Amino acid sequence: MNGSSGTLSPDGRWLQPFLIVWGTQTASLFGGGMVQFALIWWLASMSGSASLVSLAAAIVLLPRILLNPFIGALVDRCSRRTVMIAAAATIAMCSFFLATLFLAGTVRDWQVLLVLLIRSSADTFHTKAMAASTSLMVPGAQLTRIAGINQALTGIILFVTPALGALLLKISSFVTVMAFDAAGAILAVTPLLFILIPEVRNRLNNTEPPGRIRIAADVAEGVRYLRNWPGALGMLALSAAMNFVMQPYFSLIAIFVKNRLHGGELEFGLLGALVGLGFLVGGVTLGIWQGHSRRMVTSLLGMAAAGLSVIATGFAGAQGIAAVLLCFFSAGFAMPFCMGPIQALIQGTVRGDMQGRVFSIMESVSTSASPLSLLAAGRIFDSFGPEIWYWGGGAAAIAVAVYGLLDRRIRNLGAAECSPA
Repeated sequence: MNGSSGTLSPDGRWLQPFLIVWGTQTASLFGGGMVQFALIWWLASMSGSASLVSLAAAIVLLPRILLNPFIGALVDRCSRRTVMIAAAATIAMCSFFLATLFLAGTVRDWQVLLVLLIRSSADTFHTKAMAASTSLMVPGAQLTRIAGINQALTGIILFVTPALGALLLKISSFVTVMAFDAAGAILAVTPLLFILIPEVRNRLNNTEPPGRIRIAADVAEGVRYLRNWPGALGMLALSAAMNFVMQPYFSLIAIFVKNRLHGGELEFGLLGALVGLGFLVGGVTLGIWQGHSRRMVTSLLGMAAAGLSVIATGFAGAQGIAAVLLCFFSAGFAMPFCMGPIQALIQGTVRGDMQGRVFSIMESVSTSASPLSLLAAGRIFDSFGPEIWYWGGGAAAIAVAVYGLLDRRIRNLGAAECSPA
C-alpha cells in the first residue's frame, strides 16, 4: 500500500494475519468490559455513593478528553505494533495488581480509581493504534465491511459483557474477572510478536519543526478547519450537551439498581445487557434504513428519542424491573441514531487528510462536559434521587434536539450550502 513500509500480499493473503490480530484484540475487549462492570459494581456496593461511582466514570473519560487530540498524531509517528503491545501489557499488569489486592483483601477505593485511569489511558492508545493499523492491513474495498462488523461487535460487547461479568461475580469472585482480563490482554499481545503490521513511511525531513510543535500545529489546523465549517461548532455544542445528559444516565446504572431497585449484580448486569442489546438493534436498524437524507435530522431525532427514554426512566422506577428494562433498551436503541449519522457525515464531507484530527477534536470536545455532568449527577443522585436528573436531563435533551432542528446551519450540515470552506 502507498505510504507504508509493509504492503499487502499481492495475491490477496491479507485476511488470515488481519483476522488473527483483529480477533485477539477484539477478544481482549470482552475482558476489559467485564473488568469495568466489576469495578463499578464493587465501588457501588461497597460505598453506595453515586458521587464515588460518578468520579470513577469521569476518571475513565479523562484520557479521551485530554489526550485524544494528540494520541492520533503520536500513533501516526510511532510503530503501531509497539504501541499496541505496550498498551495491552499495561492493561495486563493492572489486572494482576488488582487481583493481588483482592486476594489479600486490602483493595481500597483510590487504588481502583488509579487502575481505572491507567487502563483508560492504555486503552485510548490501543484503540487509536488498531484503527490506524486496520487501514494498512485491509484492502480499501473491504474497509467499509470491516467497519460495519466493528459497529456490530460494539453492540455485542455492550450486550454480553455486563451479563458475563454479573455471572462471574455471582458464581466466583473479582479475582476471576481480573484473571479473564489479564488473559485477554496476553492473548492480544501474542500474535503481535510474530505478525508484521505495515507502518507508514517516515516522511519527516530536516525542515520540519520539532515534534511537539509539529503535533500542536496539526491540532491547531484541525480546529481552524472546524471553525470555518458553517454549523460545525453548533453541532459540537449539541453533542457536548447530549453527552452531558446521557453519560450519567448510562454510567450510574449501578447506583440506580442498588438504591432504587434494591437489586444486586444480576440486575445490574441485566440492565447493562439491555442497553447493549438496544445499541445493537438500533445500529442494525440504522444500517438497513440509513436515515433521513439530511443526516443531522436523523441525529437530532435520535437525541429527542433518547431524551424521552430518560424522562420515562424517572417514572419507571416505581413500576418494577420490566418497565425499567424497556426504558434502558429504548435509550440504547436511540444512541446509534444520534452518533452514527454524525460519523457518516464527517466521513462523507471532511477532507481525507483532515478526518483523523477532526474526529479526535470532536470526540474531545463532545465529551469534555461529561466529567462535570457526572460529578453533578452524583451529588443530585445522593441528595435528591435519580428521578430529578432523569426528568431534567431528558427535558434538556429534547430541548437540544428541537434547537438543532430549528437552526438551519445545524439541520443542513453536510449539504452543499453548509460544507467546509
